[in-house]
Amino acid sequence: MKTLLKPTLLLCVTVLTSCGSFYKNPTSTEPAAIFIERSERQGLFWYRKFTVSEIDGMPVSHMGASGDANEIRVHAGTRRIRVDVDYLGGEGLKMADGCQCRATFPLDLNAKPGAIYKIGGTVQGNHKVTLELLDVSNPVAPPTRIEAFGRPVLKNTTFSVPGGAFITIPSK
Repeated sequence: MKTLLKPTLLLCVTVLTSCGSFYKNPTSTEPAAIFIERSERQGLFWYRKFTVSEIDGMPVSHMGASGDANEIRVHAGTRRIRVDVDYLGGEGLKMADGCQCRATFPLDLNAKPGAIYKIGGTVQGNHKVTLELLDVSNPVAPPTRIEAFGRPVLKNTTFSVPGGAFITIPSK
């Protein structure tokens, strides 16, 4: 029994300390920019999710998130932000491959205090993904558009789903 005590304590300490390994969002009183995520689902075989997955190299927690129009608060200043676009084509996009794919967009962005950025975009049948970043707090600013190609999510990889949960795709 005593031999199991040390590994169990070590595991508990590791789990508890790893809980702090997410990006620490600013409080409501701190100056911050807000990123509004987007999620769409039309049936079992068609969805698109535009999510902020990392800020300054730290993963973003989506625990307690509702799924669509989540607001992610970001400290003001120049930030390295990664936006992931997860999608499943299905018939709605005329993708016969049924690819469960992801396009990744690393962005260096000067997040202005009080700015509100809306994340969205499009996915085309050839897996070309266009990310659109719109500063809704500045109606004169044109949207920023960036293109990339989606790639299949590799087997045995884990990705986030609405509500902060994670799904692992096992290999065959």
